[in-house]
Amino acid sequence: DNLPRHPSQLYEAILEGLFLFLILIYFRNKFLNNPGVISGLFLIFYSIFRFFVEFYRVPDEQLGYIFINLSIGQVISLIFMLSGIILFYFKYENR
Repeated sequence: DNLPRHPSQLYEAILEGLFLFLILIYFRNKFLNNPGVISGLFLIFYSIFRFFVEFYRVPDEQLGYIFINLSIGQVISLIFMLSGIILFYFKYENR
C-alpha cells in the first residue's frame, strides 16, 4: 500500500526494553526489602509505555478500535496499569 509507517517495534524496544530496564534497576535498590513493589512498578511503567506505543501501531483488522477510539492493546494496558497501581499500593503500604 506504500503508506509510510512508524517503526513501532523500535519504539517498543527502546521504551519497554532499555528505559524500563533502567527504571527498574534504579528502583531495585530502593525497594529491595519489599517483595512485590518492583512487580507493581513493572506493570505500571510497562503499561504506560505500551499504551503510548499503541498509538503508532495499526490495530488488528478484525478488532479495530474497541472503546473510545482505543485499541485492544490500550484497553489491556489500562487494566494492567490499574492492577500494577493496586499491587504497588498494597505492597508499599505494608512497608
